[in-house]
Amino acid sequence: YRESLEVSRTLARELNTPEARRDVSVSLDNVGQVAQAQGDWAQADALYRESLEVSRTLARELNTLQARRDVSVSLNKVGVVAQAQGDWAQADALYRESLEVRRTLARELNTPQARRDVSVSLDRVGEVAQAQGDWAQAESLYRECLEVSRTLARELNTPEARRDVAVSLNRVGEVAQAQGDWAQAD
Repeated sequence: YRESLEVSRTLARELNTPEARRDVSVSLDNVGQVAQAQGDWAQADALYRESLEVSRTLARELNTLQARRDVSVSLNKVGVVAQAQGDWAQADALYRESLEVRRTLARELNTPQARRDVSVSLDRVGEVAQAQGDWAQAESLYRECLEVSRTLARELNTPEARRDVAVSLNRVGEVAQAQGDWAQAD
């Protein structure tokens, strides 16, 4: 991945096309994923943040759906690092910004992928709320995520869509259990 990153950087300098610059962002994400898997959070954070900056620049310049989605993906990656390091305020801000982008894209596109992206972001923001003990907020987010997941499962009937429902049900159950609402958790 590092070699690919260097080639991508060289091509981006030579060509300066949006495609070449997006390739840099993708390569940064790939190297960042390796750093994350190795527990090198500082390196992952630096790589993901650089990728986010490239994505933001492309989104400003192009304002395409793909460029805007790339921003939301990068926001989530930086958010994962913040969450892993216990920086809940930063993780929350990043996930919420991603959620806002994804809600806008879902309204514009109304595709299953765009709506699933919303459910993923709802889950992420819910995780932060849950970790901070904000059970009402977590429950609200998880229930909205469950609603989106159920709709997609009805429409698509794929194993992935049905699994998303199961994950959402577990999240709602965790919140009910944590609040001592055993009937709801059951």
